[in-house]
Amino acid sequence: MKKHSKISTLLLAAALPLAITACSSDDNNASSPKAAGGTASATGGTGTGGMNSKTGGAATGGAATGGMANVGAGGTPITGLTIVDVAVANGNFKTLVAAVTKAGLADTLSGPGPFTVFAPTDAAFAALPTGVVDGLSATALGDVLKYHVVSGKVLAADAAKLTTAATVNGAALKLGVTDGKLFLNGLTQVTMTDIQASNGVIHVIDSVIFPAAFPGNIVDAVKAHPRLSTLAGAVTANVATALSAPDRTLFAPVNSAFMGVTLPQDPAALEAILTYHALAAIAPAAAVLELTSAKTANGAYVGIKTAGGVKLNDSTKDVDVIYTDFTTSNGVIHLLDKVLIPPGNIAEVASAAGLTKLTGALGAANVPGTTTTFAAALAGDGPFTVFAPSNAAFDAIPQAGFGADLAKVLGDHAISGVVDSKAVLKAIADKASPDTISNATDKKLVLTQVGNDILINGMVKVTATDIPAKNGIIHLVDAIILPSDITFPGNFVQALSAYPQFSSLVTAVTSADAGVAGALTGAGPLTVFAPGNAAFAGIDVSQNLTSTLLYHVLPLEADSAFVVGNFATPGTTATAGGKNVTVDGTLLKVNDSNIVRADIKVSNGVIHILDKVLTPPAN
Repeated sequence: MKKHSKISTLLLAAALPLAITACSSDDNNASSPKAAGGTASATGGTGTGGMNSKTGGAATGGAATGGMANVGAGGTPITGLTIVDVAVANGNFKTLVAAVTKAGLADTLSGPGPFTVFAPTDAAFAALPTGVVDGLSATALGDVLKYHVVSGKVLAADAAKLTTAATVNGAALKLGVTDGKLFLNGLTQVTMTDIQASNGVIHVIDSVIFPAAFPGNIVDAVKAHPRLSTLAGAVTANVATALSAPDRTLFAPVNSAFMGVTLPQDPAALEAILTYHALAAIAPAAAVLELTSAKTANGAYVGIKTAGGVKLNDSTKDVDVIYTDFTTSNGVIHLLDKVLIPPGNIAEVASAAGLTKLTGALGAANVPGTTTTFAAALAGDGPFTVFAPSNAAFDAIPQAGFGADLAKVLGDHAISGVVDSKAVLKAIADKASPDTISNATDKKLVLTQVGNDILINGMVKVTATDIPAKNGIIHLVDAIILPSDITFPGNFVQALSAYPQFSSLVTAVTSADAGVAGALTGAGPLTVFAPGNAAFAGIDVSQNLTSTLLYHVLPLEADSAFVVGNFATPGTTATAGGKNVTVDGTLLKVNDSNIVRADIKVSNGVIHILDKVLTPPAN
């Protein structure tokens, strides 16, 4: 996803390099796209960094230790029994011993060492795709086996402090602790530790680790790793087919993620959940970090947050990505700490979020030019982007509401296609104005960034972004988006009060002489130059409050056509306070302040938004 949020650009992600260093933690953390820390050797150092970092229990002798057929268990070396002798004596490592022999490593591992060997059981080898081990040459097999060996003697207590360990293969292992269990490369659990031999120590692991990509597809990898056994048991034939296709990404919930989750018995419902965890493209961690939303193989969207660690959002909860970039022959696996549940359509997600005033309005008006209600349209395939006002935003509209204009107003809150938060920022940078589905005269939304805030038409603030739905995404806003050809159903004070971006101005009006509020609620017509909250930052108007406010009011209705027509050459005009302002109809300026949004129509006049507070002259 380089610099674009649409999921089609994920197809470029395969070329991006992997850039991961693991870190130890509990079941909510194992590695991070951004994390780097810990030691690069196997002899000490405490791993730091990570995604959603938490502290896990130590995988020491008491927490994750075990004996192996009473040979060398409990930390006591057995005189004369090498690592190979111990493995042969146990009987659960026949495949490993045969592989060591085939690769010509038996003499090396019987040498003085010391070595630390992460030893896969026969069951671990049996879980691999058929023919993988037998198909390797002695040299290739040796490379894989060397990836299981670390120079030096590394006991569990030391391993638990590491994020990486250099193997004799030359490639690094990634280590992490979850609930007192030590994992290698996210998916391989160390099931027994500190098995002593005369030339080192053995730790037993439940799956085979590979220095490069796993020699099988995503489904093969899920089946080969007991940490994903619950997921493996849920995969249906249809899901297996989907995940076995070329270029796939799987966000795989680990076993603990399924605690408290009841999976549906209906195959179609189950498949809908499982495919919601997949992308039909390769998205390594570097690509995921560039996203704010993605379309899943299910067809529904998922939100992506990257502040403080990568999280996925299914419209009801955030889910931590706890390990990244486990590569397979057809894609990549990232691990999750919870199960994602596919969201409903936009109308259903809005209803579930308690946006009752919006959902009620959606059912009360038809999409312009159709006989279909907005509620029905937003339940369709889409995709759509909806800017969803809060209940308070609807409550701020006078009782008469928008009447016959409701369809135009609602249409100004919806865009055909997905415009997620990253696309919004790009539109701002490109000075682009996306079209809405309204039939208002001006269907474009003007997007701007003021400080850290994203504003629509200079007066509506986006308060939350990228809430996913089956057929698009939702952004929450704090006020009603008003098309330029619709008159707000109320006076100046009611209109300004309905938009939190003018709360500083409203506070000033209510604090000034009663005549100011009286004028703004009177019959008019008037023109109000309205500075937004950002314009009031650092400005003290309390000493000349009434005169300052009246300096922002013209005793006539001067819409943009009037301003352009009468002030093509800059000139002065008297304000309601009697003092003159200079108006430039070509540059749309009042004194040194810019008109950033013109022609907000209200029942008793017109509002123009300014980017600075006007200061009346002293005399």
